[in-house]
Amino acid sequence: MKKFYLFILGIALLNACSKVPVESVESSSSMSQESSEEVQESSLVESTSGRAQISEMSSSQEYPYSVELNDLLVGEGEENQLLFVSSGVNAPPAIGISMDSSQVYLNIYNRGEDFNERVLRSIYQLDVANIPTKEITLFGGPGSSENKRVVKVNTQLKLSNYQENQVTEKVFESLDGDLMYLFYNDQGTVSLATRNFAGNVGEEDIETMMEYVQE
Repeated sequence: MKKFYLFILGIALLNACSKVPVESVESSSSMSQESSEEVQESSLVESTSGRAQISEMSSSQEYPYSVELNDLLVGEGEENQLLFVSSGVNAPPAIGISMDSSQVYLNIYNRGEDFNERVLRSIYQLDVANIPTKEITLFGGPGSSENKRVVKVNTQLKLSNYQENQVTEKVFESLDGDLMYLFYNDQGTVSLATRNFAGNVGEEDIETMMEYVQE
């Protein structure tokens, strides 16, 4: 009889050990699922971040010589413009780039009665765009000691909507459709490449441009 009771007690203990609480199993399963979702979400964030970095690098590689005007124009209006100067003969002494809330402008200056005076001569609207890298040839100017040199550019300015300021009786030629270029020079500032205003060059230099340097 004693053996019989021991046998019954052993079976009861075995049944108790073999049962795992349902709540414990469900809790373990839920934690495993949450951990898996966190890993997937983390992988997605890392992947998205990686694509953004690659996109920025691709853009930089596509236009390695570009100039970002938004970083250079600190405010609106002529008083906050980016000004470029040149010592070229028979050429405007200064050219400015300004903006308002919706448009970028090119301002061309003449000398006033005083040699150092600058008088606004004409205004153009600018279409600013980054283009595939191209080479342009420049006459030597304040940004270089060379007679002529070749530079690479990406940032192109197209002039339109010519507005004469009528500061003198002289009528100036419209530059509508002209293309100018911005680039960083060896001095660490920005240069503006324009048509050769002085003219009087041989056929080999018809497309050679002038350089204006940031003041």
